[in-house]
Amino acid sequence: MQKPSEIQTGLGHSLDKFFPDDAAPAKRAITLSGLKGEILSFQVVYRFLGDKLGPDLILELSGPLADCTLQRQVGLAAVEHPTYYESPESRIGKAPGYYPDPLLPAEAYPVLPEQTRAVWITVSIPKNAEAGSTDLVLKPKCGDKELPNLKARITVVPATLPKQELLMTHWFHNDCLLSQYRIQAWSREHWAILKPYLENAAAHGINTILTPIFTPPLDTDIGTERPTVQLVDVIVIGKDEYKFGFGRLERWIDLTRRCGVTHFEISHLATQWGAKCAPKIVAKVGGRERRIFGWADSSTGARYRKFLLQFLPQLVQCLKRKKALDKSFLHVSDEPTKNDLPRYAQVREMLRQGAPQLPVLDALSDLDFFEAGLVDRPCSGTDHAGPFLEREVPHLWCYYCCGQTKGVSNRFIDFPSARNRILGWQLFKFGFEGFLQWGYNYWFTGKSARLVDPFCFAGGYGRCPPGDSFMVYPGEKGPIDSLRWEVFREGLQDMRALKLLADLNSHRPSRRVRELLALPEIPSMFEYPRDPDWILRSRAAVNRDIGLLGGKI
Repeated sequence: MQKPSEIQTGLGHSLDKFFPDDAAPAKRAITLSGLKGEILSFQVVYRFLGDKLGPDLILELSGPLADCTLQRQVGLAAVEHPTYYESPESRIGKAPGYYPDPLLPAEAYPVLPEQTRAVWITVSIPKNAEAGSTDLVLKPKCGDKELPNLKARITVVPATLPKQELLMTHWFHNDCLLSQYRIQAWSREHWAILKPYLENAAAHGINTILTPIFTPPLDTDIGTERPTVQLVDVIVIGKDEYKFGFGRLERWIDLTRRCGVTHFEISHLATQWGAKCAPKIVAKVGGRERRIFGWADSSTGARYRKFLLQFLPQLVQCLKRKKALDKSFLHVSDEPTKNDLPRYAQVREMLRQGAPQLPVLDALSDLDFFEAGLVDRPCSGTDHAGPFLEREVPHLWCYYCCGQTKGVSNRFIDFPSARNRILGWQLFKFGFEGFLQWGYNYWFTGKSARLVDPFCFAGGYGRCPPGDSFMVYPGEKGPIDSLRWEVFREGLQDMRALKLLADLNSHRPSRRVRELLALPEIPSMFEYPRDPDWILRSRAAVNRDIGLLGGKI
């Protein structure tokens, strides 16, 4: 007997995740508020009860903000292994399966038998929007069947979202673009595909970019190497003598700035996890290109020292010409441990001799590196930030990656969205200068062995928790956003709104607002509300207070 072809529709917030076997929400209306210049998101959810394919769902939008919206299908990513099993308290699911994540461009949405699917609606509030409430009406239709209307009431707060002051990077992997699109490094095709990815990164809050002066020595087994993406030309002109060309680096700075980047991370000058070896560096030797440094070369060896002391002063001059010197950081080695401190100190001293003007920023979780004066901007793991905060370390950054699975915020595909967005509130509460994450678009398997399809293997064949290594998926002509990337941006917008409210309150003090801004519900990076409704309620309260205080300072 054929089942009835009923389609159920409803609305969900951006912090909801809907799986194919979930029931559709009954909510017919939703309320949202945001500042001018802010980007809001919510979901239209539908479930088909028929046993055959139905006609595609189409959404028609009307209202003053209809022209400011973007519709995308919430696609499914294959999660072959959920996040490490030591963190069961906050995973959505324990089993492998298809999880909602990629936001696929679409104008019509498939209606599949006995499946629940969602459409992600993004509303970009114009900076010149009128303050007040307005309705966005959504009219779903399947074939010639019109379904009941849905409504989003959107309140525009009489204030503009301030510029992001937090320095933020998710590492940008040029070699993954080369491998995915089958193009040559720094070819016309490479420069062309860079633009949409850089624009997407900046639109989501990335203002600091990993800059591969040499191929970054990251995520490779000893003796192996990643595809060469070296911005600086090197020519060997004699024994331990070198000539450098900075044309590509200058072009990179110009392009990334046009796309919205303001700061530059100079790629690591020693290998990951201990600073033992020099990075891969290629040069022209007698007119032919060859590798002149790599795994066989000690990071503290005399030959590499001579190279650095010739290169670094010229790098400084290039950054001065581009007016980027005071907006650049050096990296020594990623995630060194206390046992690596002596060697790290030797490399750091070489950098201090060659480029004393450039501060060092590194991801590490041992306070001893800061106490020894080796790192100017320590970037602590979020689960190790306590001692740094207690010490009141200046210019403190934080990061998370595959190791931060217990208790703290993270953006894994199989984690609740609230655990992603809460980071913005913590960044405000604890006053971090910056945030770092290692994977904007890392689409390789473990140790960069080969390219992987993130739609089908979101965890890189077991290398890391699903979604740890990327926030965007590769599209035909540029990036495809993820649900997690939109939610992460919402957290940064929360942080910016909190900063605006704090500035307003400093001019018109209110005890109630001061108590709200103290965020007593977030005493540490481990302790924070797990309930998504807390975030939604608290952000609504922040918006109300901004409106009451006048929205301007």
